[in-house]
Amino acid sequence: MSHGQLKNTLQFNLEPGASVVIPHRLESPWDTPQTPDIIFVPTTDIDVSADDTNVTITNNGTNAYAGAVLVEYWHTIERSFGAQANVNLSVKPYIVVGAESVVNAPLLTFVFRPGAVGVEAPGGNVFTDWATLMVAVDQTKYLGQRAILFDNRFAPDPLVDPVLAPYLAFNAIAPALDGLWPCAIPPPPPGSSWDLRDIQWVDRGLPPGGGSLMVQFWDGGPGRPCLVDNIKRIDNLILGLIYNGFTPGNYPIISSRSATVPGYSFGIQSAGGRFRMYNTNPLAQPMWLADATGENFCNFRNDAQIGNGVALPAPIIEVADDRSFLAFGLDNFQIMDNAFKGNIGTTVTVRVQSAGQGGNTRLQTYSNPSFAGAFNLGFNMNAQRWRPSPTILTANGAAFNGEVTRVNSTNNPVIVTLPPGGPIAPTTGTSPYGGSAITVLDYNGTADVNLITVRAQVCDSINGNVEAGGGESDVTIPATAYSSLRFWTDGTTPGKWFVIT
Repeated sequence: MSHGQLKNTLQFNLEPGASVVIPHRLESPWDTPQTPDIIFVPTTDIDVSADDTNVTITNNGTNAYAGAVLVEYWHTIERSFGAQANVNLSVKPYIVVGAESVVNAPLLTFVFRPGAVGVEAPGGNVFTDWATLMVAVDQTKYLGQRAILFDNRFAPDPLVDPVLAPYLAFNAIAPALDGLWPCAIPPPPPGSSWDLRDIQWVDRGLPPGGGSLMVQFWDGGPGRPCLVDNIKRIDNLILGLIYNGFTPGNYPIISSRSATVPGYSFGIQSAGGRFRMYNTNPLAQPMWLADATGENFCNFRNDAQIGNGVALPAPIIEVADDRSFLAFGLDNFQIMDNAFKGNIGTTVTVRVQSAGQGGNTRLQTYSNPSFAGAFNLGFNMNAQRWRPSPTILTANGAAFNGEVTRVNSTNNPVIVTLPPGGPIAPTTGTSPYGGSAITVLDYNGTADVNLITVRAQVCDSINGNVEAGGGESDVTIPATAYSSLRFWTDGTTPGKWFVIT
């Protein structure tokens, strides 16, 4: 038995429009001809096709071209032993053209496990150092879709991490969750970026509620941003992105750095659950600059969230002047306070799709002091909201758009404050769509003992009575056990609420 020929270089010299057929001489160890798995072509002017014997090369350019085509066959155990391996392998070759990536090559997975030692850091595809991992990623950039699995079970305290020590002055440290620190992405060398072309981000596969999984971008100070170019897809269960950098202009994600064609839409697909994008320090800079001339967007799914619920934290996404940002939301998507930053002339559009009655999509879009542009909300398909608020109010508190606010006033009177009515435009239809109605309910049948009062925001009105800060707009739930009222806003500014039941 011979060793076979698994790689070869095919030299050619072609005039414009000419073709040549060259035997590739790829053979398995059993000397049987094989179709190449990968063909590397030096330029888009050269067209190739292959079978189990030959490669056909055509010069589609306008100039003569002399060069080489590289062919490779992968010898695997599965192929050697056939159906016993129960693997369906295609004979279609993956073709790589110049610096472009192949589309349909097998998925390779790298594991980033900072701080791990011993058996938890076996080498191979498991990396404890981000820069070393990026070298391996760069070396495989022609092999198509790949994944980085983030594992922060062993991540060190940033205060004692020598990799992060030079950047502590430019960052706030994200607090540990579940006793775990985030996986840290340090800044690349000055003037460069981490290229994540064809890379998916995944986590270690815990179910929602099963632990934390965080990734923190680290600001390198003036002239050294933590740029991650070509980031596109995040498939996860509980992955969260954090940026607490202080240097203005050092955005980790910049739309135009991934939009390779002018006017091309750029965004991130979050296809898992509990995806988070947030800052934990009020002085932090935005994580994402939406500056592409086309449509900047992010598809948030399955309990995804922008912000972390902290009162007026630092903005997360900055919309560049005269640009727009589109957020798709599906199944429990939430936008927290101060998620966006932008000047007059910018636009943020939030579109809730197919949420269904089983979801609980909440848009806390009414407090964005850093955003002076236009905010548009849209609800389509079956985005129907008739969900209760997650807590039962026993003291003064807030109501949320499209929800049932349950109140227990057994021990004391309760004031329920409506959200601002202005930014929430109603959606037509026969059902109470998200953002169009709020129900306040005497949940324990005690309204005849202690009053439940509903109050508008200052300058908003209820049934024409304007709230000036002293309860002028107050509406009292009827003093009958288990009674309720519904409140609807017409979406004008200042907000006008109406009692519709």
